[in-house]
Amino acid sequence: MTDRYTITDINDHNPLRCSMDHFGTIKTHSHRVFELALILAGQCQVHVGDLVYNLHAEDVISIEANTPHSLSGTDCTVVCIYIDQIFFERTLPDPRHPVFYCNSAVQGNNVAFDSLRRLIARLVKNNAEKLMGYELRNWSMIYEIMDIMYQNFRVEDSEARNQRAHRYNARMAQITRIIDEKYQDNITLGQLADEVHLSAPYLSRFFEKQFGVTFLNYLTKIRLNHAVNELMETDATIETVSADSGFPNSHAFVQAFKKEYGLLPSLYRRRMQNREQEENAPFVEQHDYMTGLKKYLSEPRDDTPDVPAISGNARVSALANNHSLRHTWRNMTGVVSASAILHSDVQMLIRRIQNEIGFKYIKFNGIFSDNMHVYSEKPNGEPVYSFAFDYNRPVLPTAG
Repeated sequence: MTDRYTITDINDHNPLRCSMDHFGTIKTHSHRVFELALILAGQCQVHVGDLVYNLHAEDVISIEANTPHSLSGTDCTVVCIYIDQIFFERTLPDPRHPVFYCNSAVQGNNVAFDSLRRLIARLVKNNAEKLMGYELRNWSMIYEIMDIMYQNFRVEDSEARNQRAHRYNARMAQITRIIDEKYQDNITLGQLADEVHLSAPYLSRFFEKQFGVTFLNYLTKIRLNHAVNELMETDATIETVSADSGFPNSHAFVQAFKKEYGLLPSLYRRRMQNREQEENAPFVEQHDYMTGLKKYLSEPRDDTPDVPAISGNARVSALANNHSLRHTWRNMTGVVSASAILHSDVQMLIRRIQNEIGFKYIKFNGIFSDNMHVYSEKPNGEPVYSFAFDYNRPVLPTAG
């Protein structure tokens, strides 16, 4: 059973959805948005593909768009921030389709995770209060999150793998868009395969691998989501809700609804309506989940010790013999790692600095790091280098 309180949702002017969930189990699902989750209370297991992560209170994890995942926990509460993946791709520099890995349970705690926790808490508070100008503050915090993710959690990948991942993501986005547009019709796997120019058997395998569920189960889930919204927001009959949601008949709708929610649609509607009338406070306040966020809303303490100011006098003579100042500091610049120089945005920055300063040398480290593929070892431990060196050729020109 999952209790969900949606604080704000994605629309044409807002690329952000923010929700708070209290759950025992959330079945395997995927979505077209990037997800950033903060565990507020309890503990849970997150299944992402074949990997399983054990998360506890204060852990932060990100889930890539269109990635099948599920959660199972013990009285677990999690706040989730969803950002439209297209917003990342249109805004961030190279690579155009970035991949992130952010998991405090694996990577340990650091300043970047603390910053994400504070931003998540501020987003919840900002959208719960909805004070004047809150939309602008949303954009500001989204950009901060994007900057932290890009600077600290971006996965460096080869161009080939990056392009392949983009093709898969583009195909999945196309599939979900078609289903969203045609869920009310009698769409079949074969018809969908024709629209995306794939064979039905290949699409069936692709769907289960990438979405984690069969095509029919995914389609049923989409139809049920729309049915629940219509049940709660209108007084339409069960037959009308069934037809509007794309089910072939009301019997099929009732069967699917009961399997998913454990109740008949009519009973579910009555219970949810009664529950709303009985609750005098919003879900998020009734369960006092904001308490778990308050510690992240205060500004981080500055532990820098106070250093007394040092003052003094110096005499400079302009009458002494003059000589030109040698700007030795301009001969060298630094880059954090060798792999960073391979990125086009870093290369552009280096060229700009070269034109403005005219440095001669670049200082960097990590030339033998694994992602440079300069050095490796055979099974017997013998080193293998990806370059050759001529020992008979002098490194420096000899004096004439």
